[in-house]
Amino acid sequence: DEEIAELAGWYCGDGYIRTFNGKNKRTVVLALNADKLSILTERIGESVHICHGNPDRNGVFKAQICCTALADWLTRHFGKLASGKTVPAWMIAAPQNIRDAFIRGYLATDGCTLPNGTISFTTVSKSLAYGVSDMLRNACVFYNKVPPRCAIEGREVNQRPFYIVRKNLRTNRFHDFGDWSFVKVKSLDDRKTETVYQIEVEEDHSY
Repeated sequence: DEEIAELAGWYCGDGYIRTFNGKNKRTVVLALNADKLSILTERIGESVHICHGNPDRNGVFKAQICCTALADWLTRHFGKLASGKTVPAWMIAAPQNIRDAFIRGYLATDGCTLPNGTISFTTVSKSLAYGVSDMLRNACVFYNKVPPRCAIEGREVNQRPFYIVRKNLRTNRFHDFGDWSFVKVKSLDDRKTETVYQIEVEEDHSY
């Protein structure tokens, strides 16, 4: 349903699976700041039991959903680890309300809305980037190559190339119909009058 679809979006953005040694038990963990945690509990907290303790020194809460079946389902369909996340084909072809719910959850974690109405997502997973682009229909994907190492707070860490997915929701630039794409014309420049001749070939009356 929509709540589970949205939860899958949260998982793709800020989630991972916690395992326990010697136990057939897995937990879904979402690493969230206070604002994100408040949004999550407001949206789906009544249907899904979410446990969380105190924040760490960086102000991050580990919101946990203790459900092995859910953890296995998310891993099977949406992958694991930041670079291994993906969007399954059935989600891309799901009804609009389910796709919207997933995008809503993913936007709350790895996305933002720009002043011009464009929604933007950042991920190190190529599969996830193009899957989200397909869900949004005609979204743009940008590839960003970065050095393999960088310094963060005095520590050298590894970093991966990342992808940015963007789609302007305020302007409907493209409208697909079958094999055709229609574009709204905003202006006409260098307009002039030309003579147009009728060209007819037997069996073909194209112009």
